[in-house]
Amino acid sequence: MTQILAGLPAIIISMNDINNRLFTAIFELTGSSTAYNAVIVFCAEYLIYGLFLVAAIVAGLLVRRKQWTSIALLGVNLVASFAAVRLLALAHASSRPFVDHDITPLIDHAANQSFPSDHTAAAFAVAFGIVAFTRHKAIGFAAIGVAALIGYARIAAGVHYPFDIIGSIVACAVVTGTILLLIYAKRRPTRR
Repeated sequence: MTQILAGLPAIIISMNDINNRLFTAIFELTGSSTAYNAVIVFCAEYLIYGLFLVAAIVAGLLVRRKQWTSIALLGVNLVASFAAVRLLALAHASSRPFVDHDITPLIDHAANQSFPSDHTAAAFAVAFGIVAFTRHKAIGFAAIGVAALIGYARIAAGVHYPFDIIGSIVACAVVTGTILLLIYAKRRPTRR
């Protein structure tokens, strides 16, 4: 047991090294062209509003069909996912890449907590919710692609590390999966 604990600092350093190397590889692409940078800025700052518009349209379709349970589950998933990422932020403090490295981010951002990414969490909570709790699976899977693009853009813009994005995705997946398990457990008939 002592040998395992003694090796933890090396594992943590290795994980930080991987995170920094991945960030550097992605961020270095921002110098490639102004068109690429413009796409990254759009995706990092504004694409989430398009995803929220899609979520509002899906919610409108659900209201029209009086699918109140689906609407409630989408809301619960979004709130619970946000709570999960807030708990992760309390558990692990990290600074932004532009604070740690000598870089200028493509978008303005406060030099606050980096882990996890709120934008990515909101995007994946919406996308996973649409897939899991509605009949609009194709829209949900497209939304997952858009959410992944938002996460990538947040790294490329210099405001998040890759593990910030991964942490948000995992938190949202765990929350959505837990809600699905609770629904399944409730629906499953009990044996006497």
